[in-house]
Amino acid sequence: MSVRVHLVRHGRTVYNDEERLQGWSDSALTEVGRAAAHREASRWASTDVVALYSSPSPRAAATARLLFPAAEPIFDPDLREYHFGEWEARRAEDIVRDPDVLALGWSFESLVDGTAPALPGGESAQSFDSRVLAALTRIRSAHEFGDVVVVTHGITIASLMRQHGRPARPVENLAAVTLEFSPVRRGSTR
Repeated sequence: MSVRVHLVRHGRTVYNDEERLQGWSDSALTEVGRAAAHREASRWASTDVVALYSSPSPRAAATARLLFPAAEPIFDPDLREYHFGEWEARRAEDIVRDPDVLALGWSFESLVDGTAPALPGGESAQSFDSRVLAALTRIRSAHEFGDVVVVTHGITIASLMRQHGRPARPVENLAAVTLEFSPVRRGSTR
C-alpha cells in the first residue's frame, strides 16, 4: 500500500479575478469559486480520505470545508503560499516591470525553479521550498497508507512538484496533483 497525497489548489478568489498577488494576504472566494468547489465535492465523495490538511489562509480553509463539509481540516502554517512581502495584493503584471524587482533578479520563472531571491519583506524561494517540503514531510510521515488531501496554493503545489521530480507547472483553481509515496517504515515496539 502507498500514501497518495492529493495537493488541491483553493477555489477562485477575488484577487485571482483581479490578477493580484495573494501570497499571505487573502481575498474571498468568488461565487464562481464557491460554486465550483461545491461541484468538486461530489468528485471527492467516493474517495476514502484518511486525512484532510489545509493552509490556514481563509481561501484555502473555505475551500477545504466546501470540498469536505463533514471533515475538520488540520491546519499547517507551512502550507501557506509564497510570501511576496511588500508586493502582496499588488497586480502581478506590475512586479515583472518594476526596476527594483528586476535588479534583484526576481522573476516568476526564478520562483518556480527555486532560485528567486526574497522580495522586500518577503521570503526567498529557497526558504519557501524548505518550509513547504517540511510540511509535506510531516504529513507523509503521519500516514502509512491511504488518500490524504492537502488544500493549498498554486505556487506551493508547483514547488512540491519540482521538489519531487515532476515538472513544475501552474495549476488551475481546484485542480489536484497527486504525489504517491511508499509507506514510511515504523520502528518495532517490542
